[in-house]
Amino acid sequence: MDAELIERLFLANNHLAEIVDHLILRVAELEARLGMNISNSSVSSTTPGVVGKVTETRDTVDVEIKVVVTEYDKTEVQCPCCDEVTAADFPANVSATKQYGEGVDATVVLLNRYANVSMDQDKTSKLLANVLGVPISTGMVDNYKQDEHKKFVGLSGSDFK
Repeated sequence: MDAELIERLFLANNHLAEIVDHLILRVAELEARLGMNISNSSVSSTTPGVVGKVTETRDTVDVEIKVVVTEYDKTEVQCPCCDEVTAADFPANVSATKQYGEGVDATVVLLNRYANVSMDQDKTSKLLANVLGVPISTGMVDNYKQDEHKKFVGLSGSDFK
């Protein structure tokens, strides 16, 4: 390498180092203004001129309601030797083309019995569809209510304490 190229690389390297130092200080300033914990940030607490401590912490608590749809595919495979077609079975608990899991069942019972949303299946059905994004028929809501009633016939109020 010639001397001129080495000098240009040296200057460029120094310039980049100055930019990095400037950015580190700027990040520290912004984090301090935002009240972030500098010791957990990308800026080292040993960086010259950077001093910070947590003076207050605030939390945000939120609820995330998530609908989980599990799709099962039945794939048929034809044997190239004997031409026999074979297909795996669906899981034993998946007996219909569309069905609802235990979480939907529990939510229907909770809304109808504990939260007293309504004895009207239509309200529960609309609530599930509009709030949770789970379209469910009023007939299915009624089925869940009937199943729940059958489970608890004969139990007294003291059984639920």
